[in-house]
Amino acid sequence: MARTPLAPISLLLALVTPAGAQEFPPGYVDPEPLLAAAAAEIGEANLRCITFSGTGYGGAVGQTFENAVNVDWPRIDRLANYTRVIDWGSGTSIETFERRAGLNPASWKYGLGWQGGTSTQRATRQTHVVNGRHAWHIDGDGEPVAVPPELAELYQLDLWLNPHGFLKAARLPGANPVAFWRWEQIEKGRDGNVVAPEKVHVVAITMLGKYRVDATINSRNQIQRIKTAVSEPALGDFNVEHESTGCSGSTTSSRSSTWPAC
Repeated sequence: MARTPLAPISLLLALVTPAGAQEFPPGYVDPEPLLAAAAAEIGEANLRCITFSGTGYGGAVGQTFENAVNVDWPRIDRLANYTRVIDWGSGTSIETFERRAGLNPASWKYGLGWQGGTSTQRATRQTHVVNGRHAWHIDGDGEPVAVPPELAELYQLDLWLNPHGFLKAARLPGANPVAFWRWEQIEKGRDGNVVAPEKVHVVAITMLGKYRVDATINSRNQIQRIKTAVSEPALGDFNVEHESTGCSGSTTSSRSSTWPAC
């Protein structure tokens, strides 16, 4: 009779022990440590909003020049005084820049040639705003023009396609992050800088209930690429890829005096 209680206790231990260890399919790993390490690397938890500023260029989306295999898409014109303020908590973004008017392709709707601007841009300064499910465009000092709902959703999606935004989105309900590892040769060949393959991790989440977004995390816990695919009304299926290069391992938060949420 003294041995009787040992049998059910041993059986209970056998049932409890395996339940504590989560198993993943071959090649897949636990995404939580990866996300936590990436968040710590850039101080994501302490950043509520951010301001980007600088200069750049606008490129024509489409085929590259004939026989030009190692160049970027054709550059239409430079963007000056670029600024973008993002507040993830309110789901809001304000983007402004200066671009010469009239650089829209010829079409049956707006007439031939690249002169004189179009109905969507006549002024140099352009402003794009998204707030939750709504977005609008302002041409110079003109009246705000509402963006169609299907485009407004893409505006909202783009708000999260950056390292800090991705990490915050990964904690939202319905994100359901999964992670796997792979060997990857970073795309630097066209710049003449061929690097050896590197073991990286990819964390995939679901944004806005429908978009699968992949973030590539390198061995230094830095998110170096964020990629997804969308259905763009004018172009159809469209790849969207944001790549960060020259990561320093630290992040500086810039706040705008005209953005009270910050």
